[in-house]
Amino acid sequence: MLRSILTAGGTLPFLVLDELDQIRGRMDALLASSSISAATLDRWEETVHGYAYGFKSRPPRQLLEDVLLDFAELHQHAASRQPVDHQTRLCRLSAQLAGMAGNILADLGHHRHARRWFSTAQIAADETGDRFLKAWVRAREATVSLYHHQPPQTAIALAGEARQWAGQAPCAGAALAAATEARAYARLGDAARGLEALRQAQAITEKLPDAHLENSIFGYPRQQMAFHLEATLTAIGRVKEARQAQREALALYPPTEHVNPALIRLDEASCLIRSGDPASGYQLAGQHLLAMPEGYRTPLVLSRAHELLDTSRPGHRGAASYDHYRETLSTLTTA
Repeated sequence: MLRSILTAGGTLPFLVLDELDQIRGRMDALLASSSISAATLDRWEETVHGYAYGFKSRPPRQLLEDVLLDFAELHQHAASRQPVDHQTRLCRLSAQLAGMAGNILADLGHHRHARRWFSTAQIAADETGDRFLKAWVRAREATVSLYHHQPPQTAIALAGEARQWAGQAPCAGAALAAATEARAYARLGDAARGLEALRQAQAITEKLPDAHLENSIFGYPRQQMAFHLEATLTAIGRVKEARQAQREALALYPPTEHVNPALIRLDEASCLIRSGDPASGYQLAGQHLLAMPEGYRTPLVLSRAHELLDTSRPGHRGAASYDHYRETLSTLTTA
């Protein structure tokens, strides 16, 4: 009936205008409707940032449970229509939670599922239009691609995407991506490219604003740069410089962090083995792995620990220290 009146021409009756005004009012209400308030979004953002800091100190499996449960609850709100600003904030939160989940799943050895979560994080980040967030998602995926015997080329490709999103602006994602490139090239034996990427990472880190230096999964704190420095030097075989960098990096980490310090200790052991002292190297690695809280002894850490078996020269394999270390690895339980 409304259509016929509107298309008939002539003056519109007041009753029709009143009905149209009611429709307009309902549209106003719909456009302003939201299943989540601004105050609730504030609390969500506080929670997610708490998880971001907890990533550095909480046991990964424990943190993953909280992240996934909150992601599921957030999904219910994302399924409803929201005002544009609320929708953007929901997408940012979704990207951050999905990126964290992908990172932790990769640490725990669930690579296929991790890739899917990183994909979701990228889709959500795209919806925000925030290039720094897009860079962060790709950089986090790149850095976990350095482990579990994955090809370094994967990390290089993902890091390259992250740096493209970041452009010339200094941000945590750009610094992490450059450092990841450095480590990946070092693993490929390309020392020149590795050192150049490392120099770029250091230059970006020096320009980072304070918010991007926070000690959370969203930031790139100086101890992380120090870790990537020593890891790159270790991989390209600059043993003397690497050992000094390892000492400096360890001094920057608080006692509440376990994973990166453990990886640095394993690099220390690698340098000892390469220097012709496999007994001390395997003893050091074994001691730190046994002392490490079980909740942090992830497949990522153990994958690096197993790599030490390949570091030893053929003549040293079968020695008592080598065999004892291999037996130690076989007894360790994972997070």
